[in-house]
Amino acid sequence: MNDVEIEALIANAKAAKTPECKAEAFNTLARKFYAESMFKETTLYAKKALTLARKYHLDHEECQALITCGYVVEECGDYRRAIELYTESFAVAERTNNSEKIAELYCLLADAHRAVAEYAIAAEYLAKARLMFTDDDVNARHAVVLHNTGLLHHVRGDLSNALEYYRMALAMQESLGNTKGMISTVCNTGSVYVTLSEYPTALAYFKRALELNEDGDNKRKKAAILGNIGLIYQHTSEFEKAREYFEQALVINELIGNKIGVSANCSNIGNVYGRTYNFQEALTYYNRALKINEDIGNISDSALQLSNIGVAYKYLNNHTLAMEYFQKSLAISTTLNIKSLRALALSNMGTIHLVASDFNSALECLQDALHTFEELGIKADIATTMTSLGSVYRGVADYENALLNYSKALELMEELGLKSEAAMTIGNIGIMFRSLGDFPTAIQFLTKSVALHEELGFTSGVAMFLGNIGITYRVMGDYPRAIEYIEKAIGIYRESNSPYQAAQFIANLGEVHNLSGNYDMAFEEFTQALDVFKQYNRHEDIAGILGWIGSIYGNTDYKGYNPSLAEEYLLQSISTLEELSSKRALCDFCQKLVTLYESMERWNDAYGYYKKLHQLYIEIQNDEVKKQADRFGWERKLLEMKKEKEIEHIQAEAEKQALVQELTQKQKEVENSIRELVNKNSFLHEVRKEVKRISKHTIGEGNDVAEHLLDRLERNIVPLESKRELEKQWTEVHGAFIEHLKTTYPLLSAMELKIAALLKMKLSTSNISAILFLSKRTVEFHRLNIRKKMGLSPTDNLHVLLNMPR
Repeated sequence: MNDVEIEALIANAKAAKTPECKAEAFNTLARKFYAESMFKETTLYAKKALTLARKYHLDHEECQALITCGYVVEECGDYRRAIELYTESFAVAERTNNSEKIAELYCLLADAHRAVAEYAIAAEYLAKARLMFTDDDVNARHAVVLHNTGLLHHVRGDLSNALEYYRMALAMQESLGNTKGMISTVCNTGSVYVTLSEYPTALAYFKRALELNEDGDNKRKKAAILGNIGLIYQHTSEFEKAREYFEQALVINELIGNKIGVSANCSNIGNVYGRTYNFQEALTYYNRALKINEDIGNISDSALQLSNIGVAYKYLNNHTLAMEYFQKSLAISTTLNIKSLRALALSNMGTIHLVASDFNSALECLQDALHTFEELGIKADIATTMTSLGSVYRGVADYENALLNYSKALELMEELGLKSEAAMTIGNIGIMFRSLGDFPTAIQFLTKSVALHEELGFTSGVAMFLGNIGITYRVMGDYPRAIEYIEKAIGIYRESNSPYQAAQFIANLGEVHNLSGNYDMAFEEFTQALDVFKQYNRHEDIAGILGWIGSIYGNTDYKGYNPSLAEEYLLQSISTLEELSSKRALCDFCQKLVTLYESMERWNDAYGYYKKLHQLYIEIQNDEVKKQADRFGWERKLLEMKKEKEIEHIQAEAEKQALVQELTQKQKEVENSIRELVNKNSFLHEVRKEVKRISKHTIGEGNDVAEHLLDRLERNIVPLESKRELEKQWTEVHGAFIEHLKTTYPLLSAMELKIAALLKMKLSTSNISAILFLSKRTVEFHRLNIRKKMGLSPTDNLHVLLNMPR
C-alpha cells in the first residue's frame, strides 16, 4: 500500500458523513495497515473505529474493531490479551445473534488458546464451531473450522487426525474455489508430511501450494511457501538449497515490509548456519530476528530467539552465556504462561547441565520439561526430552535407565512416524552399547541407523553413523575396517559441504592412522582438521588436535621426531584443556608429556607433571563418587516425586468421590423437591378446577367462600423461581450442566436451558408446565426450539442426548 492509497483512504474516512460510514472507513484502514504489518497504525484506526462504534451502538463495527486489535496483539505474541479482545467481540456478536461472526470468533479463540498450549480449551471452542454446521454445509467458514481442527491435532502430534481434517477442509475449499484457503491447507498438509519425514510427499504439497499461489500472486503467502520448501531441504541436509529458499523468502518479506516474515526467515537462515556449525554467522541472523521481535513487541517470538541464541553459544562452548539466554527465555515464557516455550527453555538448560556433567541439575530441568510436555500432550517433545534423559543416565553409566528412556522415546517416535528422530535415537543406542563394550550389538544398532537415514535421504545422519561404525572398529582394533567407514563418512560430509563435521572424522581418521603406525598420514590429517577447527573457533577440538600432533612429534618411530615441538604442542594442548576443565583429555596428554620428559631424561619436569597427573586422577575419582552420590540423590528425588504424585492422585480421587457423593445427594434432594412441587401444583390445579366448577352453582355467602378458596389456591400454586432455597439448590446441582449446554449451544434462551435441565430429569410436558407455570402448548413450543437449535433430526432422542456424559 503506497502513500497515495493511504492518503485516499484517510481522506475517505474524514469525508464520511455518518458515524457508521466513518467507523466502517476506519475499520477498512485498520485492516489495510494490518495486511502491511504496520501494527501501530492498525491499532490507531481500529481504536478510532471502536470509539465511534461504542458511542453510536454500531455493533458490527465494534465487533470488527475488537477482532482487528486482537490480530495485532496476537501477532506480537500477547495471546492472553488477544483472548480478552476476542471474548469482548464474542459478547457483541452473541448480543446481535451474528452466527457467522460467532463461528469466526470460536476459531480465533481456539487459535489463541492453542498458541498458549491450552489445547483442551481450544478443542472446546472448535467443537462449538463445528456444531454450528452440518456435514452438508459447504461454505468458507465451515472449511476454516475443519482446517483449524486439523491444525489443533497437528500441534498435539495426532498426525492421522490432522491429515483427515485437512483432507475434508481441502475438499470443501476446492468445491468452493477458495484458492486462499486451499493454499493454507495444502501447506499445513505438507508440514505434517515433514513431521512424518516423508519429504518427497511434503515437497509435492508445497510445490502445489506455490502453483496455486501464482494466480493470486500473494507475495506474503509465496514467501511462507518458499520458507517451507527451505525447511524440507534443511531436514534432508541440503543446506545450500535450504538457505537459497530462505533467502528468497527473506527478500520478498523485506520488499513487502512483513516484519514477522523477515524475523522468521532470519531465524531459519540462522538455523541453517547452526546445522553447518557456523555459529558466529547463525548468531548474526538470530540477533537480527530478536531485534525485529523486540521492536514490534512480539514477546513470545523474542523468547524463542533467545533460546536459539543460547543454543549457538552452547555449541561455541560459552556455556555461561548460553545459560543466561536460556534463563531470559524461561523468564519471558513463564511470565506469559506459554508452557511449551517454558519447557523448551528448561530442556535446553538441561542439555547445558548435561554437557557440564552436572547431572543432578540436568535431571531436574529435563524432568520439569518432560512433565510440562506430558501435561500438554506434545508427544514429539516428550520423545526428544526422554532421549536427553537417556543421555543423562548414560553420562553416569546408568545404562539400564539410559536404555529405558531411549526405548520409550523410540516407541513414541515410531508411533508418531518421526522417522529421522527414531533413526537418530537408534544410533545413540548403538553408541551406548559401544560404551558398554558390546561391540556386535553396537554395530547392529549403528548399521540399522545408517539404513534408516539412507531410506530418508538424510545424508548427514548417514555420514554420522557410518563414522561411528568406524570408531567402533577402531576401539576393537580393526583398523582397516575403521578406515573404510570413516573415509565414507568424510566423503559424504565433503559432498554435502559440511566442513566442520568432515573435520571431526578426519581427526578420527588421524587417530586410527596414528594407532596403526602410519604417522605421516596421521600428521597430515590432524593438520587438516586443525585448520578447520581454528576457522570455527572450536577450542576443545583444537586442544585435542594439538595434543595428538605433539604426541606424533614425541614418537621416536616418527621420521620427523622433534621433542622440542612435541613439548610445545603438548603444553599448548594442556593449557587450553585446563581452561576448559576437560579432565579426561587432560589426563591423556599429561601422561604423554610425562613420557616425553622421561625419554628426554628431564626427571624434574616429568615428576612435576606426574604429580599433576596424580591430582587429576584423584579429582576424576572424586567426580565419579559425586556422580554416584548425585545418582542416588536423584533416584531418591524421583521416588519422592513419584510418591508425591501418588499421594496427590489418591487425595484428588478421594475429593472427587466426596464431591460426586455430595452432588448426587443434592441432586436427589432437588429432584425430590421438584417432584413434590410438581405433585403439589398438579393437585392444587385439580382442586382449583373443581372449586371453579362448584362455584357456578353457589350463591350468596357460598360464592364468597368459593372466591376466598380460589384466591388461597392461587397463592399456593408457586412456580420454581419463587422457591428461593430450591432455586439455589437447583443452581448448585444443574449449574454445570446448564453452563455446558449454554456454551455448546449458544442460541438456547434462558427458559430453554431450564426446560432442557427438567427434560434431563425425565419430567413430562405436563409436569414442566405445572412447575414453571407455563401452558403445555408453550412448553411444547420450547421443546421444538431446543431440538432445532441443537440440530436434532426427528429420529434423534432428546433425552439420550441430554444425558450423555460430558
